[in-house]
Amino acid sequence: MKKSQSGLDEFVFWGFDDLKKRGIVGSRYDLCHKQKELGFPRSIHLNQGRTSRAVFRAVDVVAWIEGRIGANEAAE
Repeated sequence: MKKSQSGLDEFVFWGFDDLKKRGIVGSRYDLCHKQKELGFPRSIHLNQGRTSRAVFRAVDVVAWIEGRIGANEAAE
């Protein structure tokens, strides 16, 4: 399996509940705000239709968080 620089498998996906459990987002509104205003990764739909579940590549989310940490440290 191919691993990213963060050590995560590139085929690990997190759903909204996973993001919420990890404290990355607090609500769907928070997720939408972070996507529109802060460049949070867009969701991927692995299938189509009414039962489609939005998921996020874990490596993309971790990279976004690391970028935010770097931006905050540079601003200090």
